Amino acid sequence: MSDFTNVTWDSADADEAAASESSHNAAGPSSAYNDDTFHPTDTDYVSNGDEGGIGSSSEAGPSSSSHLFASTKSDIYFNCLVNDPQKEQDGQNAYITYCVSTETNSPSFQNATARVRRRFSDFVYLYNTLLNQYPAVAVPPLPDKSRLEYIKGDRFASEFTLKRATSLTRFLSRVTHHPLLKKSRSLYTFLESDDWNAYKKHKGGSRLSSASGGGTDLVNPNTAPEVVSVLDGISDTFLNAFAKVNNQSQELIEVKERADKLDDNLGAIIKTFSRVVRRQSDLVHDLDEFSQQMKKLSTLEPQLGREFQEFARGVEYFSQNANILREQVDNDYIVSLRDMENYVASIKGLIRARDQKQLDFEGLSDYLTKAESDRNTLLSGGGSNFLRNKVEDLRGINHEVARKERLNKLESKIKDLQQEVSGAKITSEKFEEVTLNEVAIFESIKSLEMKDTLAGLADGHIEFYQNMIKEWSSIAKTIGAQPDA
Repeated sequence: MSDFTNVTWDSADADEAAASESSHNAAGPSSAYNDDTFHPTDTDYVSNGDEGGIGSSSEAGPSSSSHLFASTKSDIYFNCLVNDPQKEQDGQNAYITYCVSTETNSPSFQNATARVRRRFSDFVYLYNTLLNQYPAVAVPPLPDKSRLEYIKGDRFASEFTLKRATSLTRFLSRVTHHPLLKKSRSLYTFLESDDWNAYKKHKGGSRLSSASGGGTDLVNPNTAPEVVSVLDGISDTFLNAFAKVNNQSQELIEVKERADKLDDNLGAIIKTFSRVVRRQSDLVHDLDEFSQQMKKLSTLEPQLGREFQEFARGVEYFSQNANILREQVDNDYIVSLRDMENYVASIKGLIRARDQKQLDFEGLSDYLTKAESDRNTLLSGGGSNFLRNKVEDLRGINHEVARKERLNKLESKIKDLQQEVSGAKITSEKFEEVTLNEVAIFESIKSLEMKDTLAGLADGHIEFYQNMIKEWSSIAKTIGAQPDA
């Protein structure tokens, strides 16, 4: 990664970064108004070549999930939790706010713990700010807007808000585990400041958009992007819609294949567990009805009333625990898979951006080759045609003079193209390095998330079956039966 020393990242050295953080501490949270951008050092982008998953053909070992964050565990950590959704105001102006709790040892915070309330639009603002600050980074995506919930009138329902709170917690966890994103001044202000609305107003919050970071050149990602005309954007889209990268590294090809495979697998798992949740919901309903019918039998058969009552109580307990397990799978596990799908889409978007840089380089190279071919043809005495000669004769132009003028124009054109090709090559190579590094970061975050999510899913099932064993063993003793050994 020594080549990164030649890339302009609008960076400062470690001493300047430390001095900036010290001044931020002295000034308090409001000092973030004056400096919204973190200036990373080159060492922040050291790639981990041992990562498995979509970033490498090697299998991820036991330590792969924690390798990237080995230094951060003993350095600065963030534990963020989004919960307690509350409805604010009434009528058409109603909205939901969430409690954002943070525990950290960062010296940039006034206290070790912070608690603020934020609405979803505040998360959108933070996301767009990070996109502008780090356009070469795969910023973790926010949960879907779920406009269908708005149409149905369920955007204030507890099920919807709790699922969104879980996704927002996961979003902050991904951001705070990213080596660069976790150092953003905007993130610090978002997590701690009580003057967040004043901060947004100072920065012109409504002007940020999610698309504004996409056109920024890799060479200086922290520079504000210039306004690109609509026609330029449309022309680029049509020109590259059917273009294919000719020369691509084997590593990136493997990354694409693994990303596509992971995306397909996530989709298949989501469909399977969605069917399981629907069947569990039907099962809970049937168990409730069965429990009620067993209670009625206790009145019809007085001599077996106690046994029927105990059995009905066990079925009802089974139904309650099955519903708790269903909610855990639906609200936690399936939501985590959908969030991972969105994160994979973000990585694939970064790969497409890298392909765009490579297409730019290849297009300029082809243009340069054609210009050099035209120049060589002119130098060898060719390049003239009958129609051009007749036009020059009518205009009284000397053929040799016209040929030299065309040759001079081609020489100037070739010189400019050589510079453009050289710059495009450097940009493409650096973007590929950054992309592979982002894939390694994604792999580490994915491993940590999957481990935590699957552990929670397993714990939920273990607790369910332990409760069933305990309850039904008690029922068996009560009604006089002997439980199996």
